[in-house]
Amino acid sequence: MHMKGEKVRKLRVGILLGPGAIPRWAVEMLEQIRDSDYACLSLLVEGNGQLEKKDFFSQFNQALYLWYLHLDRKRCKPSPDALARCDIRQLFPETTLIEAQPIRQDLSYTFSDADVEKIIGGDLDVLVDLGFRRLRGRILNAARYGTWTFQPGEAYPCQGGPVGFWEVYDSRPETILSLQILRDNEDGNVPICRIHTATDYISVTRNENKLLWIASALLPRKIKELHALGEKVFFEKVRRENNEEPAASRKPSPIPKSYQTLWLLLKTTRRHFAKKIWKRIGLKQWILMYSFDGQGMPPFDLEHYHPIIPPKDRFWADPHVIQKDGMYYVFIEELIYWEVKGHISCLTIDQAGNFSSPRPVITQPYHLSYPFVFSHQDKYYMIPETSENRTIELYECVQFPDRWERVRVLMDNVWAVDATLHLKDGLWWLFTNIRQHEGTSDWDDLYLFSAPHLFGARWTPHPMNPVVSDVRSARPAGRLFSHQGKLYRPSQDSSRRYGYRIRINQVLTLNENEYIETCIGVIEPPAGHKFLAAHTVNSAGDLTVIDSAIMRFTLFR
Repeated sequence: MHMKGEKVRKLRVGILLGPGAIPRWAVEMLEQIRDSDYACLSLLVEGNGQLEKKDFFSQFNQALYLWYLHLDRKRCKPSPDALARCDIRQLFPETTLIEAQPIRQDLSYTFSDADVEKIIGGDLDVLVDLGFRRLRGRILNAARYGTWTFQPGEAYPCQGGPVGFWEVYDSRPETILSLQILRDNEDGNVPICRIHTATDYISVTRNENKLLWIASALLPRKIKELHALGEKVFFEKVRRENNEEPAASRKPSPIPKSYQTLWLLLKTTRRHFAKKIWKRIGLKQWILMYSFDGQGMPPFDLEHYHPIIPPKDRFWADPHVIQKDGMYYVFIEELIYWEVKGHISCLTIDQAGNFSSPRPVITQPYHLSYPFVFSHQDKYYMIPETSENRTIELYECVQFPDRWERVRVLMDNVWAVDATLHLKDGLWWLFTNIRQHEGTSDWDDLYLFSAPHLFGARWTPHPMNPVVSDVRSARPAGRLFSHQGKLYRPSQDSSRRYGYRIRINQVLTLNENEYIETCIGVIEPPAGHKFLAAHTVNSAGDLTVIDSAIMRFTLFR
């Protein structure tokens, strides 16, 4: 890691492109690098020529696949469109651009020594491959830290391959995006990082679009990290975080076979209409469930919980609990369907399990949810989710439990969800999922901030942000809690569906330089049971309250 105050030169980045215009997601990625204080866009290498000749059957498979994508794009209309084409020469006129000729060798590609020498002359720290697949030869060592490439799922970007296709085809809960250093040996590529995002079961186009927008932020993030940490610490971290074996997967195929494309068309059409039918005849409703069996750790089995079911015209979710004067106060998101937006309500539960009807305590013109409530210096405070207002807001209770006043905006101009505070070692730690681009999801990336005072003017971002990039464990699911001397963070696993289950993660390291956690158990709906999901858990005293989703047949709406 660099010494404090040490001036470090910007990293020099080169980009290896295929012929013609490049997609919008790549343009935004290059703009972030060009405009940054940690790297400069030093060289663009345009590979000319036809990269691959296809036989008749390959051409037929490709034509059918492109026809399927045309239908899919027409139906789902991705916005913003990651694949909108842009002219690289007009967008980056100040960046040196050279032309090179790829040479095909069996199923891989290389470049002549003369072309490689021109690239080496650019004195690059990182060369990024956006235009080719299965590169071999000296080109892999043309930059100081190697040639990097994306592997979204099992395909390759910018090559006409089925980005995100096989995950939809196989109904996999997650689609994996990895950033790798290319290697020309039997050991394979070196993974820099892997990100898990939820698969869109209905649309390959939407699945691909989200994955490419994630890629547009991932490369700048990792180059910034390399610049901040330095070579030794960065690559030690890469080795430590990527020591797990990748999951077994089908052999990469550039284009699906014709029968696979037709089969997926049938599957996605069926799923599309099944979803519409369920919306007509059924209602997915969030309910509350409580248990007095926790003893410091929430029960993992839903059979230990007792349901509190709302009327059919609304749902109750995101329970947060305060114990006061022998009574439990449960703050929730209450959403009445015809009103569209949610508000914060409060209900009570006594030691015998008797509960009251919720009554509203905070309403705003914008949607409110996830009422993170806590006590500090003999006062009660709340941070409800206000992502629709692009803020993180702090409220103070002026009359418990039903009168609250907004006292401070902790952050603004931010798409942040489920903000969760924890006080440790004299610092306030703020966990929240942030959506950095409208083409991505707010399920995937957990950001961490710290401040010495709750009412401080500035929250310092953690240097490793996002500290978790995984749809299975990023998004907060309740307050952090201690049990038997260990600290735990509940998180949402939305890989199968939104809020599918809750993971309980033990926090191993939490400081100003590192954040490490590991999953020790899950609260999930039993197979074949009426419960569809569980996505928030909070405890106080002997009471644990979670929310769960059920499907109810109804004529409502």
